[in-house]
Amino acid sequence: MYDEPGGAAPATKFLRMFATIFTQTILSMTFVGMLIAGMFGNFEASVHHGIFGYGFAGLPFASLVQVAGLSLVMTFWCFLLTSPKVFARLRFLRFAVLVYLATMLSASAFAVIFRWLPADLPAWTLLVAFGVASFAFAIVFIFAVLKNRAEARRYGELLENYKARREPPTGNG
Repeated sequence: MYDEPGGAAPATKFLRMFATIFTQTILSMTFVGMLIAGMFGNFEASVHHGIFGYGFAGLPFASLVQVAGLSLVMTFWCFLLTSPKVFARLRFLRFAVLVYLATMLSASAFAVIFRWLPADLPAWTLLVAFGVASFAFAIVFIFAVLKNRAEARRYGELLENYKARREPPTGNG
């Protein structure tokens, strides 16, 4: 019934994932808003539509609901990709690429459907945003690979230490 002994129920796991993804998305949007503010300075709220409809006064409630919807979609993808049956069959690189593609496609679909970005936004800004997202993905991926290698090395050393401490069984008995 549960993924692991003593583990959380799937519904609890899903809700925790949703809360984490929603929080990360809001923080990311805040960071993007700060970048836009730094690049464009003061701008009128009427110039920008969608997610930053109030300018730098805050996010509209409708935008928060849209971000919650995006977070639900992303939680579904993460929940599906981290299920024991799927995750066990994927190599780490394939898993990371699938998560990246699901994130980019879902976020792009929400941005188009809800008109989060103005239509007159220069194409170079979208390319820069895509480049920054890809760079961030690459950095996170590299850190995850390095962490996995360090843990594998550490566990290998612990196993060797355990084997060295263990006395071989004697046949005289």
